Amino acid sequence: MWRERLMPLAEMKKLLRYQPPDRWLSAAELQRLSELSSADRRLQWLGGRWLAKQVLTSLMGERGPAFSDLHIESRDGLDRPARPRVWLRGRMQPWHLTISHSANGLYVVASCEPHCSLGADVMDAVPLDPALAGFWFSDQERAWCRRIGQTWAESIIWSLKESWYKAAGARVPFAPRCLDIMQLTPIARARVTDFATQENAVWTIRGLDCWIVCRRAPGMLSTLVCLQRGVSRSAVEDRHDSIAAAVCEGWKNEERGRV
Repeated sequence: MWRERLMPLAEMKKLLRYQPPDRWLSAAELQRLSELSSADRRLQWLGGRWLAKQVLTSLMGERGPAFSDLHIESRDGLDRPARPRVWLRGRMQPWHLTISHSANGLYVVASCEPHCSLGADVMDAVPLDPALAGFWFSDQERAWCRRIGQTWAESIIWSLKESWYKAAGARVPFAPRCLDIMQLTPIARARVTDFATQENAVWTIRGLDCWIVCRRAPGMLSTLVCLQRGVSRSAVEDRHDSIAAAVCEGWKNEERGRV
């Protein structure tokens, strides 16, 4: 259904020493790279592009295109952040791609399936600020974290909020309190099992139209949300539109409360 790669940023930094950008970036990507002045941001951006092109070519099999034939655009016409879109030799493809990075890691997921939408997030494996969880989590989310009783539980919830928001494609400001992961995903009914004790663990949970995948790796934690329908792409878009409307309404209510 999809391909994914989770990679330490330090490992990617070593790999990129032997991959000059002008050999594998598109002309437009080289222009974007020249606009990034921060060394850390350049590394994260380059690493995300390299890993994304590796995952995309692996989806296409042994006769996959050259990296330079692929162009990944994650800005819209007004130069605002947008969902990544992929061009192959100048033609936009109906592929799904999501890229995330943290101070220590990179995470990329891609799919050629027409009836799914992906959102991914990677976080450094450090405890989440309790004040953040107290302010942005629902009562059900806080209760789940207490039941799990692990330091990473709050990080899983926060990361899933980020991933779910990306998958839904809501065109409104990110409003974490309006996204109750206990209601939006099947995590509340799932057993934690070995994910609680193993360092390199994968936790996959499948619902009727939502898959989530949580990973623990040295120094990193990642989540993936896949929203899917087996009927048509328009059905997925209808769902996302209704989700976006609900999130937007919740965000407006929060804004009214601040006035």
